Amino acid sequence: MNVVVTRSAAWAPGLEDAEAWDRWKRAPSAPAGDAAPDVSFLPPLVRRRCSAVVRLMLHAAHACAPDDDVATVFASRHGDSAGAVEIMEDLARDATITAGTFSHSVHNTAAGLYSIVRHNALASTSTAAVDATFGSGLIEALGLLHRVSATDVLLVVADAPPPAIFTAFTTEPSAPYAVGLLLALDGPGERIDIAASAAVRGTPWPDALEFVRWLDSTEPAATIGRGRNGVRCSR
Repeated sequence: MNVVVTRSAAWAPGLEDAEAWDRWKRAPSAPAGDAAPDVSFLPPLVRRRCSAVVRLMLHAAHACAPDDDVATVFASRHGDSAGAVEIMEDLARDATITAGTFSHSVHNTAAGLYSIVRHNALASTSTAAVDATFGSGLIEALGLLHRVSATDVLLVVADAPPPAIFTAFTTEPSAPYAVGLLLALDGPGERIDIAASAAVRGTPWPDALEFVRWLDSTEPAATIGRGRNGVRCSR
C-alpha cells in the first residue's frame, strides 16, 4: 500500500533538536534517560493532569501537525501502565479512586485530550499490539486514511518505561520516546510502500525510531519490527 509521509517529528531523551537527531541517525543507539518533552502549548490544567506517555504523545502530535485538523491514530504498547498500577494498588489498600484518576489512565486518554484541546472532531483510533504496536499502528493509519481520504491522518507512536512489575514481560527497548507521522494519499513528501512482513530481528531502539532513521536515509528498503509482526517499507 502506497502512502506519502508529508511530515515527521520525533523526541527521545537527549534527542531534542535537529543536530542531535542528525548525530543519532549516523550512529543510532537505544535512548536512555528520564527527561520529559516540552508541552507548554497545553492549557495548564490539562498539562498538570497528563501522564508521562500522554505528554510524549501530545508533544509529538503538536510538533508534527500544529495547525492541521486531521484524523488520528495513537499507538502505544504500554499506555499509562504506571497510572493503572497505581489505581490497582490504591484499590488493594481500599483507597478512594477518583473519576479523574481513572479517566486519565485509560488507553485513549491522549486521543481524548488531543480532540478537546484542538477542537478536533475527526475520527480517532487508539491501539496497542504488544511488540507489533508500531506496525499495527501504521497499518491502522493506512486503513483510516483510505476510509477518510478527504483528510490526512496523524499517526503518533509513543511509550514510556512501564512499572518494574512488567519488566519481565517487556521485549522491546525500554525508553521514553515519541514519533509523529503525518500521512497522506498524495501530495509533497516521501512516497513509500508498506507491506506486512516478518522481521528477522528488532533493533536495540524502538521500532518507530528505526522508521524515522530509515526515512531520512538513502536505504531503498527496510523491514521494521520483531519476529513475524513486521512491516516492509520501500521507496
